[in-house]
Amino acid sequence: MPSMPNTCDLTLSALTLGRVSFEVRITAAARAGFSGIGISAEDYNDARASGLTDNDMMAILRHYNVSVTEVEFLSDWMLYRDIPAPALDKEQTVLRIAHFFGARQINAGLFG
Repeated sequence: MPSMPNTCDLTLSALTLGRVSFEVRITAAARAGFSGIGISAEDYNDARASGLTDNDMMAILRHYNVSVTEVEFLSDWMLYRDIPAPALDKEQTVLRIAHFFGARQINAGLFG
């Protein structure tokens, strides 16, 4: 049986802390030993509404040596022939987050 590594990358799920500020989320993740976080489109929009730019968020991530590894949550992607505008807007936001921050995973489901 192969030996297990002494360390592994851990991602703090977007849902773990609920709706907290971006910096609180990153600080909590770093202090608890997480190397990555999940972020939802709603959390990202909250951070932007608070005045943070994408570059500000990237600077916070780098300061704490944490990365965005997953983005939440695509829904309504197969329920409609014509996807409602809010779902399309959210999809674009999720894709923008993943692209800018280099997330390795986008989570999707059949509910929203």
